[in-house]
Amino acid sequence: MPVKLSNSNARSAPVAWVLAEVQAWTRARIAARDQVAA
Repeated sequence: MPVKLSNSNARSAPVAWVLAEVQAWTRARIAARDQVAA
């Protein structure tokens, strides 16, 4: 899972992710799903 980025330790602080990391993680999850289904 991509690392969350935040500038605060508060529970309600805004959180962001690096888009490229999210996309790579999503592609890896889809590939793993497809291997199990095959």
